[in-house]
Amino acid sequence: MIQWNSQWERPELWLFDLHHHLFGGDVGELVIGIVALCGLFFVITGLLSWWRARETFEWRLLPARMTQPAIVRHHRDLGVVVAPVIAAGPHSAIENCRLNGGKGSSVAGV
Repeated sequence: MIQWNSQWERPELWLFDLHHHLFGGDVGELVIGIVALCGLFFVITGLLSWWRARETFEWRLLPARMTQPAIVRHHRDLGVVVAPVIAAGPHSAIENCRLNGGKGSSVAGV
């Protein structure tokens, strides 16, 4: 039977530690939590920014023209469409930190 001495010998454990802890254990989780809160802040402020101009919403895959106002408008309209998907990532990171009780789980011993 093959035994692994560290997470570096198993790519799936390496990827898990990168994704959940940024290779930093508890500190990595704290960094992920702070970045996730910043990401949610950006989504919420983007939705608030869009709310003022919601009457001008127009679904387009590409901007109508390649001028700065048209690109900004398109960015705002497309952002509100994908906001739930964008918010899902930071929300899951925050929930992971919350459910873990702030304790980093090491996968190196697996």
